[in-house]
Amino acid sequence: VFRHELVDPPADVLWTIQVVAPANEPADAAMTWIHTHGLWRCGRPELEMIGVPASRAAAAADLLNDVADLWLEEDLPEPGAAMSTLCSP
Repeated sequence: VFRHELVDPPADVLWTIQVVAPANEPADAAMTWIHTHGLWRCGRPELEMIGVPASRAAAAADLLNDVADLWLEEDLPEPGAAMSTLCSP
């Protein structure tokens, strides 16, 4: 619990990344659903990826985590805007 108003909690406690895969498919053929929990309370939309091959799930989860972290520092892009506009000078 963070009670001091001048101390921000570390980002890694504000949200989690969950990977869901069907139990009835072989691991190498499974398609996963990867999504966040907790961004909404930070004033940001939850993020998700659907149909990610299980072999790419760890990389996709890292990507979602990096985007979530960036969105806490930057304004959200306009709908339909390219993500590269977030990092432009």
